[in-house]
Amino acid sequence: MKSASDVTKSLRQRPPLRWWIAPLSIILVGTLTVTILRTVPDWENGTRTIATVITSAVFVGIYSIWFIFFSQADRGLRWAVGVFELGFIAAVRLEGYSGDLEPRLAWRWLPKAHDSLSLPVASAPADARPVDLTRTTSHDYPQFLGPTRDGHVSGVELGRNWRPAPHELWRQPIGAGWSSFAIVGEFALTMEQRGQDELTVCYEARTGRVRWTFVNGLSFTSVMGGDGPRATPTIDQGRVFVMGANGRLDCLEGASGKRIWTQDTVKDTKAPLPTWGIAASPLIVDHLVVVSPGGPDGHSLEAFDKQSGALVWHAGSSPASYASPMLATLAGKRQIVILNKDNCSAHDPATGKLLWRFAWPGEQPKVPQPIVVGENRLLLSAGYGLGSKLIEIAPSEKSSAEASSEPKSADEPADEMFEFAARELWASRALKPKFDNPMVHDGSIYGIDDGMALTCLDLKTGKRKWRGGRYGHAQLLLVGELLVVQTEVGDIALVDAKPDAYHEYTWFHAISERAWNTPALSGKLLLVRNHLEAAAFELP
Repeated sequence: MKSASDVTKSLRQRPPLRWWIAPLSIILVGTLTVTILRTVPDWENGTRTIATVITSAVFVGIYSIWFIFFSQADRGLRWAVGVFELGFIAAVRLEGYSGDLEPRLAWRWLPKAHDSLSLPVASAPADARPVDLTRTTSHDYPQFLGPTRDGHVSGVELGRNWRPAPHELWRQPIGAGWSSFAIVGEFALTMEQRGQDELTVCYEARTGRVRWTFVNGLSFTSVMGGDGPRATPTIDQGRVFVMGANGRLDCLEGASGKRIWTQDTVKDTKAPLPTWGIAASPLIVDHLVVVSPGGPDGHSLEAFDKQSGALVWHAGSSPASYASPMLATLAGKRQIVILNKDNCSAHDPATGKLLWRFAWPGEQPKVPQPIVVGENRLLLSAGYGLGSKLIEIAPSEKSSAEASSEPKSADEPADEMFEFAARELWASRALKPKFDNPMVHDGSIYGIDDGMALTCLDLKTGKRKWRGGRYGHAQLLLVGELLVVQTEVGDIALVDAKPDAYHEYTWFHAISERAWNTPALSGKLLLVRNHLEAAAFELP
C-alpha cells in the first residue's frame, strides 16, 4: 500500500490535464472542420479537395508545433520528430495533381519520367513501307475526336464481350503531354515532351515503331496541369499541322516530319498564354488552317493558308479557352464555332466575320467541345461547377441597317448587328464535365459529372435520367450505340448508350493512372496514352 508521500509524488509527476486538452482539441476540431468541408453541397470535387488538403496541413502543422515545443514528451523524441518532418518536406516535391486536385508527391532526387526519356530514333527496317499520309482509309481518325471532331466513330461494330481481354499489339513509354493520337492509314501521330523538348512523333500504328520525329525547340511546364503539349496533330492531304503548348503552329511534311512553315501565334498576337497552355487543335477548313491563340485586338481566332502559312484573316478578341475550333452548319449557315474563355462564338469560314456570340462569363476553365444538336442547336458544357447549356441559333431579328448600337470594334459588332442570335433553352448543373467531351445520341446526353459517375441527361429538358459507374475524370467515344469509356485510372469500359438505364457490358485494364488523353479508334484498332505510356489494342 502506497504512502501519502508516494501518492503526492506520483501526482506531481503526472502531466497536468491541460497537456491532454490541447492535442485532443486540435484533433477533434481538425476532424470536424474537414468533415464539414467534405460535405459542402455546392462545391465541386476539386474545391473540396483543395480545402481539405489546406485544412489538414494547417492542423497537422499546429499539432506538430504543440508536440515539439509545448508537449512534455522526451526532449530527444520531440527534436527527432521535428527533424524528421523537416527532412520529409525537403525530400519530396509536388509531382502533379489528380483530376480532383489531389496532390501527387515524388522523391525530390528522382527525375520526372519524361526527363529520363531520350529523343526517339526511327527504328523501322530498311524495307519498311515509306510514310505516306496521303493514303487514306474509311477508318481514319485524322484529328482530335475523329473525322467529325465530335467523338463519334462510324462504320465499326464492337463485340460486347471482352473476355479474354483484347489483344495488346504494343506498349511503350512515351513523353509527357495530353495530346491524343491522329491516325491515317498505317500511321499514328501524337505530340509529347521528353526533357525540355516538345516534339511530334510519327509511329507505326500496329507496331509502335517510330518513323520520324519533329522537335519544335520549345517546352511547357505546369505543376498543376502537367508538362508537355496539349493539342492533337491534324492530318490533311499528306501534311501534318501541330500546335504547341506555347502557341507555335507548325506545318510538317507527312513523309518525313520536315517543317514546311511555322507561325508563332501567341507571340505574334501578344495573346495571354492560358494557365495550362494552348490546348486547341488546328482545324482544316477548305484551304485554311484555323487556330485559336486567344489574342486581343481581333486575333482571338486566326486562319492561315494551309499551303504557304500566310495569314488570311483574323477575328474576335476573346481570350482562349481549352476547347478546339470546329466546323458546323447551324441555322443553314456553315460556320466555325469556338468556345472561348467567356463566351461561345461563331465566324464565317471565308472571312472570319463574327456571326453570333453567346456570353458565358466566369474565370473557370472551359474544356469540352461544343456539340451540334440538329439543325440549329448547340450543347455547351464545362466542369468546375458550371454545368451544361443548350442554346439555339437563329437569324437575328434586327438587320445591321436597323441596329442603333455602335460596334465595339471592326470585327466585333454590337449584339444587335450580328447576323444570328443565340438564346439559351435550358441550363443544368446535373452534368459538369471537366476534362471529357460528352456524347449526344438519340435524344440523350452522356458525360462524366464532375469526375464522378457517368450521367445521362434528356436532351430536350436537361433533366437527369440516370447515373452509373465510378470512372473518375474519364474520356468517351461513341461507337454505334456503345460508349467506349477510358477511366481516369486507365481502364477501358464498354457501356450501353441508352436512356432507360445504366449498363456496363465489359472492361479491361489498358494503361496506368491519370489517363486524361482522349483515346483514338481506327476500325478495331484502339490507341491509348497518358503522360507516361502508350499502348495499342485490337478490339473484338
